[in-house]
Amino acid sequence: MNHKFLTVIGLVSMGVMAAATFNALTGSQPASPEVKRPAKTSPESGLGNPFAAPAGEAFDATFDSKLAELEHAIQTLQETLQSETQKRRQLEQKVALLDKGAQPDNNAQASGIADPASMRDAANSRQTGGGNLNPNWFNEQALLDAGIDHAKVSYIKNVFEQSELDRLYIRDQATREGWMGTERFNNAVKEIADRSNALREQLSDNEYDAYLYAAGLSNRVIVESVLSNSPAGIAGIKSGDIILSYDNQRIYNWPDLTSATSQGTVNATVAVNIIRDNQQQLIYVPRGPLGIRLTTDSVAP
Repeated sequence: MNHKFLTVIGLVSMGVMAAATFNALTGSQPASPEVKRPAKTSPESGLGNPFAAPAGEAFDATFDSKLAELEHAIQTLQETLQSETQKRRQLEQKVALLDKGAQPDNNAQASGIADPASMRDAANSRQTGGGNLNPNWFNEQALLDAGIDHAKVSYIKNVFEQSELDRLYIRDQATREGWMGTERFNNAVKEIADRSNALREQLSDNEYDAYLYAAGLSNRVIVESVLSNSPAGIAGIKSGDIILSYDNQRIYNWPDLTSATSQGTVNATVAVNIIRDNQQQLIYVPRGPLGIRLTTDSVAP
């Protein structure tokens, strides 16, 4: 081996040992190699790594802001969901009450009990833009305008209001005692309706017409559509015709007409009194199903 090479190795080893001894005596540490770090860039600058998150306080502020926005969005969504759920439940309750023959709550006004026909009449009346718009529960003036004297108007109003109160109390009792929608409830409602319907026998056709309007109930039946090959279509009944009477029986709502067509001898010729273009006329049809679709309205006599 080359003696000069060995001499160099020996000198280097001695230098390393000497440096180690010196560091041990002085307590100093060898310098670490410098590590270059990438320069920090702000997210607004658009420079550097586009996926890099802002450092330090800037990152904390951005994270808190986004978290707050997310929490607000979740809260808004929850409130919307709760509102829609409540509306759906209210609609389900109204449908259930309609099926059971009870009148659903209407805004802040107290509710009573009504037969499904009356409720459908009221709903159709609102849809057709008619109806009793008087702010009072019962429109006495409509009866006075129909020429009914004050004493009879007072009597009719008392009968109507007592029936309304009876319906309220029956519903309240049935709800508290848990027999809403049962046969007992339906019988109680029918008894109240029978007492109220007794007015029909005490009033003339025109007086009863005014009473229905005063109470906000249907007093007009309107033809909505006609089957072309049906008895009504062949006889010439048209959409928009108002049916005033069937076989000399006044018609105020669709159950009246359904009942009238089912009476007497089938296919016997009967007269139907209609209003078309503000003019009354008679149309003759065979007794039985007419083949028409109806809507109702509540209008001043």
